[in-house]
Amino acid sequence: MIKNISRSALNLLIGLLLTGFTLTNKALAADGKTLYKQNCAVCHALTDQKLTGPGLAGIADRAPKGDWLFRWIKNNEKLIKAGDAYANKIYKENGNAAMTVFEGTLSDDDIKAITEYIVNPPVEVKPT
Repeated sequence: MIKNISRSALNLLIGLLLTGFTLTNKALAADGKTLYKQNCAVCHALTDQKLTGPGLAGIADRAPKGDWLFRWIKNNEKLIKAGDAYANKIYKENGNAAMTVFEGTLSDDDIKAITEYIVNPPVEVKPT
């Protein structure tokens, strides 16, 4: 079947796929911002300012690598109970204050969008 597709039709198909990928990534970032504001901003700032919970500036450099941040957001209580050293450190540093468990409330895609947003927050442009 691919042998019967003209080069221009194939280029068009590839272009549409890339456009869809780009739009999906932009939608994910937009969803991350909205989800962050709805679920996280009341306790966390994107700066290093501590609110109820710690500020999130530089979180990617502080938190363990891999999917740790995703697992923390999804169910921090599970990480703490499992004896995760960093999870217990954060818990103790914040006065043993419980963070909301989002497992069952937010989908994995929602949590991924939030994680992407807080790890790569938008650059604020200040008016001159």
